[in-house]
Amino acid sequence: MMSNSIALELGQKLEPDLLETCRTLGGIAEQGTLFIVGGAVRDILLGRNPVEVDLVVQGDAEDLAQRAVQFRLARRTTASQFMTVKLTIGTRDMDIATARSETYASPGALPDVAPADIKTDLGRRDFAANAIAVSIGSMDFGRVIDPHRGVNDVQAGVLRALHAGSFRDDATRMIRAARYASRLRFRLNSETEAWLKNDASSIGTVGPDRLRNEFNRLWREKAPIEGLINLQSWGVLDHLPTASNWVSGLYSFSMSDREAAARPDDADDADVHWALIATTVGAEYDTLIDTFHLAGSSRRAVDDIRLWKESGLTAFREASEVGRPSNFTELLSHYEPAALEALYLTGDAAAARAIASYLGTWRHVQPELNGNDLLEMGVLQGPLVGKFLDQLRKARLDNLVLSRDDEAQLVRQWTGHGSVVSDES
Repeated sequence: MMSNSIALELGQKLEPDLLETCRTLGGIAEQGTLFIVGGAVRDILLGRNPVEVDLVVQGDAEDLAQRAVQFRLARRTTASQFMTVKLTIGTRDMDIATARSETYASPGALPDVAPADIKTDLGRRDFAANAIAVSIGSMDFGRVIDPHRGVNDVQAGVLRALHAGSFRDDATRMIRAARYASRLRFRLNSETEAWLKNDASSIGTVGPDRLRNEFNRLWREKAPIEGLINLQSWGVLDHLPTASNWVSGLYSFSMSDREAAARPDDADDADVHWALIATTVGAEYDTLIDTFHLAGSSRRAVDDIRLWKESGLTAFREASEVGRPSNFTELLSHYEPAALEALYLTGDAAAARAIASYLGTWRHVQPELNGNDLLEMGVLQGPLVGKFLDQLRKARLDNLVLSRDDEAQLVRQWTGHGSVVSDES
């Protein structure tokens, strides 16, 4: 049985600067009104070190934020529509929310909010394991508020929704349940699982942007396929366009012996997974894009999978007949790194080898000579400088030159052994 204080655990698990910030804010708030809530409390109870914390004040978050600014604890503040203020303290951004109630005008709608006490605030949360608060006031630092027996659920590894309409109110909780179950090795209790399955069709009430954001969080988990399998077993994917083959497609690559050794640092895991999913949707690319309002690099990654299937694979096979790295590089440079990672994981062996070489090595190859060097060698300033640098890069890729001297000799050949070359050459 746990005591009603985790002051010691807070001191052990919070990073020192975060702990000091919490204590300082607790000192300027009215006693018994400022709390750490949600996932950070859950993680501390699990013996984990939370990277960030969410704070809730029983009162006015804006008022507390202004006091923090007056005491020169914070550099700036911004507010949101849900009575939440963002403070920048040192190098940290921290959210402070006003304790509030939530009501939903219709399933999937954004909530209507009103100020409330901390117990009411905890009652609006997704699962009891996330409905625990810990005071950080100077007089009661570490005091646990647990009206829904969430501590017991954390210790038992259980996800329990707080009421039967939870998933109708906010169907994104289904995706969060999948994430938590996978990451924390928790299970849904039988009643919660029955509620979720019964309301699985409510996922269709969620707007595209919120839906995409929740799936992006799932894609960035360490084992997103496990969360996706959960969603399939609960019947959620049956109500999402294009999702019927997601699990089989992603599971096949996750079980592959092909390691992602060439995974590019500039590819977001979310973009990679949207690209992987695009390999499973047949010709329904536009449906996928529209359902989740994919934009930016995610949209480009999906479009690149379409382009590869329509023409890229044929172009790759033509490049393979020549077999030069420069030909492969010219082709693959037009594709998003995330799309290439997906093609590396799902394509044939020959394509995978070329993509791995491109992502790991070829795309980083550059000549040693630069534009100024070419000008000094007699190439007139203009488009020809770029053309020569491009040709030098190709020569490097194909091992036709191995050193700076080799590059210089090649340039002299192009310029007629030292004669000045104009842009019309």
